[in-house]
Amino acid sequence: MPYQDDREAFLDQVCAQIRATPMHMDIREEIGGHFDELVEVKLAEGCSEEEASIWAKAQLGSPTELGRQLHSIHKPKLNWSILIAVFGLVTIGLVGLWFADQYYSTYENSNLKEVNFFGRQSIGLLIGVIAMVILYFVPYTWLRSYAWHIYVLISVVWILTRIEHLGVNGYPGFINLPFINFPIHIGSLSVYLYLKSISGMYSRFQMNRSNTVYFYLNMISVSVFPVLFLVNSLASLAIYLIAIICINYWYFRSKWIVILGSIMALGGSSLYMYMNERLANKFLAIFNVRKYAESEGYTVFRYQEALRSAGWWGQGNGTDLKYLPYIHSDSMFVYIVYYFGWIVGISVCLLVLFLATHFLFTYRQVRDQFGQSLVLIISLILIFRLVYSVLMALGLAPFIGMNFPFLNYGLSQLIIDFAGVGLMLGIYRRKDITSRLVVPM
Repeated sequence: MPYQDDREAFLDQVCAQIRATPMHMDIREEIGGHFDELVEVKLAEGCSEEEASIWAKAQLGSPTELGRQLHSIHKPKLNWSILIAVFGLVTIGLVGLWFADQYYSTYENSNLKEVNFFGRQSIGLLIGVIAMVILYFVPYTWLRSYAWHIYVLISVVWILTRIEHLGVNGYPGFINLPFINFPIHIGSLSVYLYLKSISGMYSRFQMNRSNTVYFYLNMISVSVFPVLFLVNSLASLAIYLIAIICINYWYFRSKWIVILGSIMALGGSSLYMYMNERLANKFLAIFNVRKYAESEGYTVFRYQEALRSAGWWGQGNGTDLKYLPYIHSDSMFVYIVYYFGWIVGISVCLLVLFLATHFLFTYRQVRDQFGQSLVLIISLILIFRLVYSVLMALGLAPFIGMNFPFLNYGLSQLIIDFAGVGLMLGIYRRKDITSRLVVPM
């Protein structure tokens, strides 16, 4: 029809203002549909196509202005709230590490006084920021395309660590990256990669509309298999079980998955504690810490002593804290509260709450199913670790060596967590340039 030339010229002017080229097709389809509807109204009134086209353009307004408005909606966005909160925690952690280094310098006959934890963490922060920036700009859809490859690769690495008894400086579960001699905690890395690869598999299965017995057998096997490797890392296993139950429910919307998964997880945990007296005593120490103060409840008992004596403004330097194990890592939150006071401790708790709510906000804002599932995975991992770390420090959860994200010392974990945040921010960045457009009339 003759008016089609006017229609295409109008759409070209609109799209010329919008840099998000992946949205051009949707925008042309949506606005073109409105243009056609307006033309049909005038044609029904007996107007010519030329008159109908002119009237339709007048109703839609200036194509340049309309394009600019749509560009402001459909452009990459950075979630500054998450970024600022993360760097707030990192800053508090770095300050704590600097003072921890000063405290360790007073130790005699200790290897800790020779380690510059502040400097090493700063290097880890730099590498983590680079990883975050890379994953922020790289499209996340590659995780779906290579889901099986990632799953098999991390499984092979786990098998090799078991066969060859790999470790770093006597610590199992670590591998050195080739050429740069940098240790990576395979348990922490594999939780992220297993969950993301499994989500990619589920997404591909759903795209292929697979509802066969073979599909459900695959679903069960790929979900259960990682447990064999994570069973020796209680913190990683707990995070994985909670996340995989949530992801299975999220994809398949079946309450039976949650019920059966929860029963299996709780049953397995109870059996594991029954067979591991030391772990069971750690759990019992929550309810009677004094009874286990000289054994499995020692750390929690010392935490409570330090927190009770911290005061609002802290005790500062000059106090013997040798009864707190590894203040640069496991005890960092308690050390910060003891040194700087509850005014800083409460600030850390508020940052944790702020991050948790904004992770969930980001999850709700993403429309792409696969992207939303990845945000859910990262949110579950970080929220669980953030909240559990606080509860563990307060003596309200068993002490299992949970790493406090962005606060504790830990190079590989810091880099992994920053990479996860970068992926989440990258998904959020694309939330308005990959979904279908709805133009208000």
